[in-house]
Amino acid sequence: MSSDYKNILLAVDFSKDSELIGQRAIDLARRYEAKLSLIHVVINLKDAFYEQIMSSLSENVEEQIIQLAKQQLHTLAQRLEIPTTNCIVELGSPKRGILKAVEEHDIDLIVMGSHGLSGWDNLLGSTADAVLHKAPCDVLAIRLSS
Repeated sequence: MSSDYKNILLAVDFSKDSELIGQRAIDLARRYEAKLSLIHVVINLKDAFYEQIMSSLSENVEEQIIQLAKQQLHTLAQRLEIPTTNCIVELGSPKRGILKAVEEHDIDLIVMGSHGLSGWDNLLGSTADAVLHKAPCDVLAIRLSS
């Protein structure tokens, strides 16, 4: 584990635990005098649904979801007293979006929540687990109750 974190990325999903995880990330950023950025990844609807379903949706629904995610991320950033200029919204799979941000923003620590894996979650994997195994930097997974 590095003793000199300079760029910390807080991955949020807007769950009820996002602020709790945010406080842990803020504590680390203060301790290391690091820049703290927030990321939320909007799942690409075109990848997530069949073409038939997508054809029935408004063409701009994905853009509306992205705009809503940006607003929610800015609101969370303001509550956590993090500059909104440090907010990142990506489109795609959560794992790929987080890993892309790590590369583009020279991140050396990712902070994210993790639910205990059991049943289908264990079989299918989780975002935290996928990021943990693919990230080129340290990952702090905050254990959350289910």
